[in-house]
Amino acid sequence: MATVSSALPTPGSIGRGADLPPPRQDPSARSQHTQHTHDLGHICVNMVSSVTGVTAGVAAWSALSASWLQTRLRDGLGLRHRGEGFKLRPSHRVVITGGFAGTLYWATFKVAASVVNAMSPHPKPIDLPRAGEIAREVMDKAVPEKHRRVFAHIEANLDRMDRDLGFLTPFKHPVVVNMAMLRDLTATLPDKGVPTTGDVVGEAEAAQVAATGLHWMRFATATAYGGALMMALGVLEPSELAAAGVTVSDVADLDRVNRTAFEVHTGVLQRDVLVHLKSPSVESGPGHLVLVDHAQKAVVFAIRGTACFDDALTDLLADTVPFLFGTVGHRGIVDAAHFALATQGSTVRQALERHPGYKLVVTGQSLGGGIALVLSMLIGQTHPDLLPTLECHAFAPPPVISLTNEIPDEIWDALTVYVHGRDCVPRLSIRSFSVLDACVRAVDEQPLTLPDRAGQLAGDAVQLPREVLTPTMPPAFEDEAHYPALVIPGRRIYHLIACEDEEQGQSERATRYRIERSRWECFQPLNIVGSEMISDHLPHMYELAFNAVLSQAESSSCSGHLSTVASSNGGVVQMHGHSN
Repeated sequence: MATVSSALPTPGSIGRGADLPPPRQDPSARSQHTQHTHDLGHICVNMVSSVTGVTAGVAAWSALSASWLQTRLRDGLGLRHRGEGFKLRPSHRVVITGGFAGTLYWATFKVAASVVNAMSPHPKPIDLPRAGEIAREVMDKAVPEKHRRVFAHIEANLDRMDRDLGFLTPFKHPVVVNMAMLRDLTATLPDKGVPTTGDVVGEAEAAQVAATGLHWMRFATATAYGGALMMALGVLEPSELAAAGVTVSDVADLDRVNRTAFEVHTGVLQRDVLVHLKSPSVESGPGHLVLVDHAQKAVVFAIRGTACFDDALTDLLADTVPFLFGTVGHRGIVDAAHFALATQGSTVRQALERHPGYKLVVTGQSLGGGIALVLSMLIGQTHPDLLPTLECHAFAPPPVISLTNEIPDEIWDALTVYVHGRDCVPRLSIRSFSVLDACVRAVDEQPLTLPDRAGQLAGDAVQLPREVLTPTMPPAFEDEAHYPALVIPGRRIYHLIACEDEEQGQSERATRYRIERSRWECFQPLNIVGSEMISDHLPHMYELAFNAVLSQAESSSCSGHLSTVASSNGGVVQMHGHSN
């Protein structure tokens, strides 16, 4: 059997080097571009300013959360004192963070201009309309080569989409208004823009799916969030940390709080964590853990979702590269999966050899879920002896590979996917986003004035032809090399769907769920269906949904105490565990 080193390229050669085109250096080449100014400078201005704003927002939010965490811990421990910590309403936190981020968003232009002007041999007055050229100069002087190559690759993708589809053509009306009208039209469809199969699993199987999903979802949550965020989102209580030995004096030590939060949430002690990549990069992919879960007799490879700038770049490398079994796969995700196996494959095998009879579980959420699927397929192909014990539990993964009938059943059977409600990420690819953009542009072209559009959104019924939902795509869109139909692979795709609770009434937020056996086809269209597209994607929302299913099963059980359920591959997961 091929070893990791022989079966895979070395980490230094993984897809961020020779396979990416070099960044463009000749400014004169920009004159050949279209009138829509889709040059690298303008793209990078938006990218740099957006990333700066988001980073500033995250930093501000984290600082506020640290103080809020201290307050919650002291309250939970019964040690609240006057003047210790402070409380902020979520709305106040959003206003402060948004104001801070928005200020830095525009300040980025001035800072970049000032720096470049100061470094220039012939300083000139600051000319803000030259922001595109300034951004290019800043990139040449300050941005690492690895990032410049990725930026150039993203630019090439945007250039192609603009040439083929008019992707960067300006809208006639505010795009937000167009999207809102499209959302209202989508809501009139029989499925409200969220295709389902109607194949609802029975109560006993739903409990099995939810218990197994919840257990492995906790690893994704604990890997993605620290203790502060887990408490802010309600998946961890101060009393749980107190019971684990966290005291008021430990509150300022967030590393200790995070370690303890991980142990409490997953049931795995720090001494059983074999690898913890805390500082991911665009080469290595997102942060991840390799650990041993003795309760489930499993070696676990847990992969975090998008949480930093380099992770976002991995997301944006969304064109395709050749993958296994004649398929193509999402470039960033395939590269990250190759790197993960090349660097951690030996650690995983050694852990399995030290623990005979243990299974291998690969899990992750969002970007981590996509990498988990691809990594599991790589493991199944390069280490077929591990297939009998291999399980992949992927939560909210994006579409990652093209469809084929060549994938062996043993690999297909090892993949289990969970999708919550209207989560947009499992529906998001270059192809689906291009179709959505065409739908928004079809709305933009309707013979309606802006007051008419605003009036319809204010209360009048949206009057749009259904044809805007099925726009005619340009011939270039049929090029499978550039716009492939990527899918979510896996024998089992479980769709958690919130349903009306008749006892609550329709005015209350749904707290009951059903689980459907779904298919990859249900996640091909990307529709605008409301804010749940984002909120349903968050890790803690997956946990809440799993817990709701378990609560339903427990409350309706005749015996009242279903204590354990068997996972689909024979593992046993406690149903009465941590509840939110």
